[in-house]
Amino acid sequence: MFTGLIKEVGHIKHIEPLGNGKEATIQCSHEFSTDSAIGDSISINGVCSTVTQKTATSFTVQFLEETLKKTTMGAIQETEKVNLEPCLTLQTKLGGHLVSGHVDDTGTIQTIDNDGQWAVITIEYNETFAPFLIPKGSIAMDGISLTVVDLSNTTFSCHLIPHTLANTNLHAKQPGDKINLEFDQVGKYFVRQKTLNQT
Repeated sequence: MFTGLIKEVGHIKHIEPLGNGKEATIQCSHEFSTDSAIGDSISINGVCSTVTQKTATSFTVQFLEETLKKTTMGAIQETEKVNLEPCLTLQTKLGGHLVSGHVDDTGTIQTIDNDGQWAVITIEYNETFAPFLIPKGSIAMDGISLTVVDLSNTTFSCHLIPHTLANTNLHAKQPGDKINLEFDQVGKYFVRQKTLNQT
């Protein structure tokens, strides 16, 4: 479990095939690596990943074929910037919202409108997931906990404060880029229960 509050931005150091999956080594700070252990869950661009190896300034994870198909991890490149968040502990402040790291789908960045240090990002998404979004509700994009502002059945926007732009990979994104989306768990359970009650 995660909060969607990014700890730091790392980058992809090395990628190699692993059967039908992929193994990736992530460059990170000494502090982040020291705080991680083999077997720990790490959110990488919102994808819950297990540490299999580590050094003083990097760690290695493995992605299943299913993960490569349903997230942006299938297209990651060496040197690409990625958002990193360690898993929750009992001492972690719950400052964002509860994020599982199980990506529902990818969206496409439609526009990024900058206003000085601030920005508004608009995402196009599959309308199948429209029931899980509400204005002022929560969304995790590449693992970042954000608030939905404007909403339609195929697009939504989020306002980005200077801190978010400076401390996540969003400052490197461009219109047309894919981004991992995880919809709010509470909303998913509510819609699921409502559907079951109607059958």
